[in-house]
Amino acid sequence: MSAGDEWLLPLDQYAWYWGEASREEVHEATSDLDDGSFLVRNATSHHTHGDYTLVLRKGGSNLLIKIYHRHGLYGFCTDSCSFDSVPALISYYQHNSLEEYNPQLNIRLHRGIARHSQYEVVRTSDPHSLIVQLERNHGELLSLTRDCEHLQEKQFKLSHDIKMLLQAQESFKELSKIFEEQIDQYSLQKSNGETAEVQTNSEALRERLKSINANMGILGNTIQEKSGFNSKLAVDLNTIRPNLKKLTKRQEHIISALLNHGYLQYQLDDMLKIGQHSHWSHSGAHSFQPNRPSSTYIPPHTSNHRLESHLQTFTNITPGHHTSKEVPHKNKNNWYINCTRDEAQKKLTGCADGTFLMRPGKSGFPHSLSIAINGGVGHCRVVYQDGHYGFAEPYITYSSLVDLVMYYKDHSLAHHNAQLTTKLLYPVNQPNL
Repeated sequence: MSAGDEWLLPLDQYAWYWGEASREEVHEATSDLDDGSFLVRNATSHHTHGDYTLVLRKGGSNLLIKIYHRHGLYGFCTDSCSFDSVPALISYYQHNSLEEYNPQLNIRLHRGIARHSQYEVVRTSDPHSLIVQLERNHGELLSLTRDCEHLQEKQFKLSHDIKMLLQAQESFKELSKIFEEQIDQYSLQKSNGETAEVQTNSEALRERLKSINANMGILGNTIQEKSGFNSKLAVDLNTIRPNLKKLTKRQEHIISALLNHGYLQYQLDDMLKIGQHSHWSHSGAHSFQPNRPSSTYIPPHTSNHRLESHLQTFTNITPGHHTSKEVPHKNKNNWYINCTRDEAQKKLTGCADGTFLMRPGKSGFPHSLSIAINGGVGHCRVVYQDGHYGFAEPYITYSSLVDLVMYYKDHSLAHHNAQLTTKLLYPVNQPNL
């Protein structure tokens, strides 16, 4: 099956190809993934050089399917190898059910599992090497997050379009039914010897009904086409999300290792800001000695009255006179404002970076976040799904807006919007923390 495969990359260019990965490594990486997740690794037997193993999640466990290489072609059976390459085989079964190969496998290859070094314990003792890893991982994470958000926006728009088209289709059906009933009435009048006017009206109604049915056919085709696009977007999103989760976990591991080297959390957050990468290798390890408060790094232009806030937020140094009841983020009245986007823009203009508010949303989203950043104001929609809040899947896990705000008080928003390289630091009604 070579037609249309010219666009396929070499096998080692695919994130789902794990090469010589061991069974233990694969098992650890796939144990909590959904059905349809898959990867490909080299066959472990020395007698099967050139063969591969497809590892597929099905029914909560891993299925191992041998990929044979015979006479320059690949397939699941030695007597039916018909694909020019492993990527061609994988691509085919991403769009077609595996029941063609095995009637009991009514499943497609939904989500390729990317192999990242988060499965390798960080062994380096060089903090600069860890910073390079952090920079690289963060760049991949931001790029993948942007891709995910772009796909989500397209999916939301398509879903809205399909909903509108389905409503229009129902309206056409009702209209068609009305016209058919009217035509039946005219037919009855005609049989009772009514005038030629009845005949003329009846023919006009039939022409109109014909037009309605033609439009219904066009609508049906459009709905089918858009539904197909939407299904493809869902597949693409399901491929991205596990990789996004893995990159996030890996970043957490790297940050944990750097914290163990004496870095402070807000130093690392500063490093992750867009445009700051050029000075990474000089801004951390040499600026302070671990666990010595006198040499703690303080970001430039940080005023004294906010020093305590920075320390409390980023380093788990909690002054004894503060209690959890005093955290202003826990009081929704401090940051939820019933205002429009333009009004939020005016309220936050000129405020310190990290000053934020929540407000009613629109276009199907119940709430929106507005936050001061880099001298301007950024906005991010809040998703509500199955009783939980979040900014994007797979992070829609917070049971209330307060829980959402409390989490992002300590975590950067850059995972969800590359331009929002800050945390929810200052509720708009409590700006001077």
